Amino acid sequence: MTTREERLQAILDPSTTAVLTMELQNGVVGEGALMGALVDELAKTGTLDSVRRLCTGARDAGARVVHCTVVA
Repeated sequence: MTTREERLQAILDPSTTAVLTMELQNGVVGEGALMGALVDELAKTGTLDSVRRLCTGARDAGARVVHCTVVA
C-alpha cells in the first residue's frame, strides 16, 4: 500500500495535471467589469493574487494552465 504522500505525488504529477481557471478575464473581474461587488470581494480576499501564484507555480512545475472564458 502506498502512503498518502505517494498517492498525492502520483495524482499531482505535472505531466498529467492541469490548473483550470474560470471567468477570471478582465471583463468579468477586472476594471470596468459589470459586477463591481465581485471585483471588490476578490480584491478584499486577495483571490486574484492567490490565483496568479498558483498558476505561476503550476507553470514552473511543468503543469498545464488553462483559462476558461465566458462565451456570450
